[in-house]
Amino acid sequence: MPGSLVAVAADDGRREAVSFSEALMCSMDQQGDSALPFLECPSNLWMATRVSGELDEAALARSLTALTARHDTLRSTYVTEGETWWRFVAPPAPVAIERFDLAHGSPDVDDRLATLLASLVDTPMAVATGPLFRASIITVAADDRVLLLTINHIAFDAWSRSIVARELQQLYAAFAGGAAPDLPAMTASYGDYVRRQQANVRRLASGGDGPLATWCTRLRGAPPWPGAEDPAVAPASSGERRHCPFVLDDRATAELRQLARGRHITLATVMLAAFCAAVAKCTGLVDLVVGIPVSDRARPEFDAVVGLFANVAVVRVRDIVGGRFGQVLDCVIDAVEQAYADLRTPYGYMVQRSADSAGRLGSYPYVFNFTYRTPSAALAIPGTVSREVTVLPERAWNRSALGLRLHDDGACLRGVLSSRAAFCRGELEAILSCLRELPDIARHDNAVAIS
Repeated sequence: MPGSLVAVAADDGRREAVSFSEALMCSMDQQGDSALPFLECPSNLWMATRVSGELDEAALARSLTALTARHDTLRSTYVTEGETWWRFVAPPAPVAIERFDLAHGSPDVDDRLATLLASLVDTPMAVATGPLFRASIITVAADDRVLLLTINHIAFDAWSRSIVARELQQLYAAFAGGAAPDLPAMTASYGDYVRRQQANVRRLASGGDGPLATWCTRLRGAPPWPGAEDPAVAPASSGERRHCPFVLDDRATAELRQLARGRHITLATVMLAAFCAAVAKCTGLVDLVVGIPVSDRARPEFDAVVGLFANVAVVRVRDIVGGRFGQVLDCVIDAVEQAYADLRTPYGYMVQRSADSAGRLGSYPYVFNFTYRTPSAALAIPGTVSREVTVLPERAWNRSALGLRLHDDGACLRGVLSSRAAFCRGELEAILSCLRELPDIARHDNAVAIS
């Protein structure tokens, strides 16, 4: 494989091969906006909780150190040799906690806290030097503190939040109580995931790469990015990005859930169809290539491993203008089924191999990201009153031409529609207006025309 993104594993105790997801994230870190978009996400993820009561900071420090000793992705850095990326794992070491004091100063402490949290989350982490895991304690008052964990996305995914929340709670309870932690032994590591991934792609290559041929056939001839001539290359970014918040209240969301149940599909699929239909209606674009980030934790032994287990389903939806929403939904369901059939193969492998054989395919101008509420992912410190804190980073980080990120909190749908300069604010507002009309689709049994 010329120009391989992934190295052969080295059993030297410190150097590890990287997954295709890690390699793509490294490339984005190195190349910025010129890199192939992979995950429509911030570079750093975070977990934050506001703690009232007695916080044993010594026990917390020991807990964080034990957590990073248990999960080597949290003490890794990444370097490149030619076009190959490697992960270097540092030996376990005490975790340093940054401390900030807002208890003294101007009275607008909540505003200052929000600004500080956003700044800490936005502070870049260099994958080559690290650290990729930071812990901060912000004192708001004598009995009021915020614990913030910031983790580079290359070492962490959404599922990892629940692992960290659960294990940190158990570790803290043990150390604060003077007991030895009793966490179950790890049965797998992130390195095991990478080695399994490499074995799978070797089998694919030796078997004729049938999935690659299907991938190329499905994506060949895709239109270029808005504002670009080459369909495989994103236009240079002007640095301007637009973000429009989006909310569907509980009543509207309930009606869409009913529509999904009636079609035996997920709410995410309904919203994907709505996104495609709205873009087509408001822009006239009828051939859309949409990237959908998905989890790649296919085996139960990886459920307890912190790391980036990610893949991308590349959905191509065509000829969706002119019909009713029910027809668009059928089209999207079929396109999703085709895309998900490719998920046995890493997205990065498909992109790399298609570049060798057919010119790079798989670049997607549009991103759809749908997440669900996971209560177990909230940080809670035993012996205190802990309340989850929302952090609103200020840095724009979308690389796609247009992205819709939605979160189902169990009652409402909340999210943001974001764009590079290819779409004006008027177009974004028109798309959002179409999305807000979705409950009418449910009420009228899909009898809403898209054209």
